[in-house]
Amino acid sequence: MDALAEIKELIKNGRQKSFTDKENSLIYFNKAKSIAKKENLEREIPLIDSFIQIHIEKDFDKADKLLDKYKESKNIQLLAYFYLLKGRIFSEKGEYDLVIEYCQKAFDTPGFDIPGNALNNIGLAYSNKGNYGRAIEYCQKAFDTPGFDTPGRALSNMGNAYYNKGDYDRAIEYFQKALETPGFDIPGNALNNMGLAYYNKGNYDRAIEYFQKASTEFEDLGENESVRKISYLIINLTIENKIGRERFEASSISDISDKIFKEDFIKKTALKDPGEKIKQILNEFNITAYQKYAEEYESRENDTNKQIDDDFLIILKGWSSSIPLVSGRINEYFEGNICKGGGYFIRWKGAGLVIDPGINFLENFHENKFHIADIDIVLITHNHLDHNYELLQINDAFYQTNKFLKNVKRQRYILDKETLDGKRSDLYKDIIEIETPFDTGTIDSGERDLKEKYNIIIKLFKTEHSKDVEHSTGAIIELFEQKDDNEPIIKIGLTSDTKYFPGLSEKLVDCDLIIPHFGMLDKKELDDENDDVHDTHLGFNGMKKIIEGTNADLYAITEFWGGRGDFRVDLIRKIIFDLNEKKKIKNIIAGDVGCKIKLPSKHIICSNCNTVSNYKTTSTVRPEKSFGKLRYLCENCHSEMSTRL
Repeated sequence: MDALAEIKELIKNGRQKSFTDKENSLIYFNKAKSIAKKENLEREIPLIDSFIQIHIEKDFDKADKLLDKYKESKNIQLLAYFYLLKGRIFSEKGEYDLVIEYCQKAFDTPGFDIPGNALNNIGLAYSNKGNYGRAIEYCQKAFDTPGFDTPGRALSNMGNAYYNKGDYDRAIEYFQKALETPGFDIPGNALNNMGLAYYNKGNYDRAIEYFQKASTEFEDLGENESVRKISYLIINLTIENKIGRERFEASSISDISDKIFKEDFIKKTALKDPGEKIKQILNEFNITAYQKYAEEYESRENDTNKQIDDDFLIILKGWSSSIPLVSGRINEYFEGNICKGGGYFIRWKGAGLVIDPGINFLENFHENKFHIADIDIVLITHNHLDHNYELLQINDAFYQTNKFLKNVKRQRYILDKETLDGKRSDLYKDIIEIETPFDTGTIDSGERDLKEKYNIIIKLFKTEHSKDVEHSTGAIIELFEQKDDNEPIIKIGLTSDTKYFPGLSEKLVDCDLIIPHFGMLDKKELDDENDDVHDTHLGFNGMKKIIEGTNADLYAITEFWGGRGDFRVDLIRKIIFDLNEKKKIKNIIAGDVGCKIKLPSKHIICSNCNTVSNYKTTSTVRPEKSFGKLRYLCENCHSEMSTRL
């Protein structure tokens, strides 16, 4: 084992020991420092000292300064550990978005040997943000990670998330699993939280039982303050159990407690006007969330190092229909994954075009570091919730943020008639321009020339989806390098939701990049290419007709239903197989949240190394578990993965 590998192993052992045996933990850390000095690796010492400050001394400010010193050495060999520790410090500061960012960086760093810890920390950050579904998702991933050294904590964290969601039975289940996990180092916390869960279920006897067990654990650890708080909790719960909740809530807890127990058992505090606490909170939060959000945008725009890149299409859409709404409730069906919906975002020459912002769109949008002020145009193709669910949220967030922007912006909405009729009264109209094509059922008004301002022309065509959305549309997005150019540099075709109909392929025949909406699959289609069973979506055969009848360089298939399994990668392979049988070569990927396509080249950003990968050689890689996130790997990363497998 070389010196650096030995240092990493000692850091891992020291970190793990810190949860239960700080004295031995320090021995491991000091031994790592000794080896660093002996092997001329002194530059790693500030990192080791940071572990000591965080895990033993609990001095996060000192740890942060040490990490700054470590980063300045510009010879960071344990980069993933650096990211992990920065995430821990941001957690202490309550900056949970930065926790997620830095722990994700740690997880993505090649060779990182404790990925489960990064995933668990991301789960905790989501829990602190109130996003309990994502918290459960990441803690489960941490628990499932081979070699994860604190599985009990991940289970306990999932229990906390279920508790905060109000699912007390699942919370109790996961707290119990944590308690049964060998090496679980915080049983008192889990026992106390089980007591709270039973209390909320109205089972006072079990609640008291678990509070008493928790008190014993804390007493053994010498945590007298925790023992005192739990004792007081047991007192009040015993009283509530005897006199009933209504009488208990109407009574003076302190007076009843004093009559039954000695006055010196619980120290009374002088009552304070709650208004003082409210004032304190208002002073701490001296600007509104929207002010902070607007400042974030203007800070980014004024710093060239923070500005987002330009000229790309990013798919922010995972699953279709109501699957994103039910996946959290029947989580086991989706193998622990929270299935997301969404839409699309095109950034071209500084302008932002959002297409069909359905369920989860803004969550996906923000997770990819975009801002509501990045949106200039919103296009809605039809009035279904997986295509326009978050239109009003975009409008409201833009309206509230615009109040604090130095340069007030306006957005342009291009809406189908049913969406406009349904949303018109709820939109803030003074900050937007609204128009609707096909309001008379004709196709005469299908072109929107935005070239002068945005270097974009949007050409809309009528589609055949379902009877409740008779004005549904598909779209061709033409992007121009210069406003004066006569021909676009790239054409992007979007079928949106539609059955296949004569003339559809002809509308898209000149497109360079086509995004067909698949829908769902009938087994009969796999054996009979003439079978046409779908009257609202393309389905398998309709999609094949689109691909065979057009000449795009790249096809990114989206709008997967997911209600009968995850066969996205297999579907792509089946299409390519069938086309190869006909001597037809096409470049096809399955689209998922985060798939970023550079324009006009159509090359794809590698999910692993973040480099630009030729679309002809990019591989769509299935997730580790069904319904998980697809990855897009360049040749090198795919080759390395295949070698490891």
